[in-house]
Amino acid sequence: MPSALAMAATWDPEAVYLWGSTIGQEFHKKGTQIALGPGMNVNRIPQGGRAFEYLTGEDPYLGFTLTGQAVKGIQDHHVMAVAKHFALNNQETDRMEIDERADERTRFELYYPPFEGAIKAGVGAIMCSYNKINGEYACASDKILNQDLRNKLGFKGFVMSDWTATKNATLANGLD
Repeated sequence: MPSALAMAATWDPEAVYLWGSTIGQEFHKKGTQIALGPGMNVNRIPQGGRAFEYLTGEDPYLGFTLTGQAVKGIQDHHVMAVAKHFALNNQETDRMEIDERADERTRFELYYPPFEGAIKAGVGAIMCSYNKINGEYACASDKILNQDLRNKLGFKGFVMSDWTATKNATLANGLD
């Protein structure tokens, strides 16, 4: 299978749907009910160790357009897609501790559109990231998970953590 970044480079929603559908078929045939993907962070730095994993390239509108197609393709085969890594997960260096700083306008115009595309497509779950955002761990932030993701973006599914990303998370802060 081509990487998500290779699929983003096609700029072709139909090809991305077929890519997601192939993933969904394969997972379903294996008896898997959840696919940890697609990844959809905007590639902001060339050293980003997960850039190959993200279906956005450098363009939030492209990410918005393509991620919904991948989600639909996966979920059309009774496999739940998990959009990841929410949010601002752009580099590997110190990714467990880095504090990404972004105001509300930047988050909503640059970082959130790919997730919004997945939400509009009915993504079942979202995985939060390791990093801090404006001083709070992403997986423990009421602002990021409840206010931004659930209230403003309208996400109705469940939020899961990346492996060992739970620091001081509580259900009240939005992590399921």
